[in-house]
Amino acid sequence: MNIQGRWLTLRRACEALMYLAFLAAALPFTWLGVSNLFYFHAHREALETRDSAVEVLSVVLAARITLIALAVAVPIALFFLATGPRAARISSTLLASAWLLYFFLALLLDAPPFTSMARLYWDGIPFAVLAMLPMFCAGFSVAVRNRRPAVDPRRR
Repeated sequence: MNIQGRWLTLRRACEALMYLAFLAAALPFTWLGVSNLFYFHAHREALETRDSAVEVLSVVLAARITLIALAVAVPIALFFLATGPRAARISSTLLASAWLLYFFLALLLDAPPFTSMARLYWDGIPFAVLAMLPMFCAGFSVAVRNRRPAVDPRRR
């Protein structure tokens, strides 16, 4: 295998690592938010006595996992933003901007009360979208990479 083939293989592996790291960053809070949403949908009477002390340890652990995964994903995304192929540049821009948008909106907007259904949606849905976005971007990148040319050069 020549050096260009090895570089292509390494680039694709790094791109896959970027998508997996962004997915790993979103999954812990997605799991917490969606599981709380399902539980309190089934037990609405328990929502009024919802206690944040029970969730503190799981949120701290999820935050650590998220920060570690983002520490891996962001440098790779910046690398692909600077030197990657067009599909990887679009995907890394979309992923990084989605996370930045989430953080800015979380800082700027007031969260609903902790014991409300709106808060459950506030905690679950954004991270579910952030978890689906890397899978969508990876599919887009593979689709762009594997598309057929408009005109087959062998038929000329």
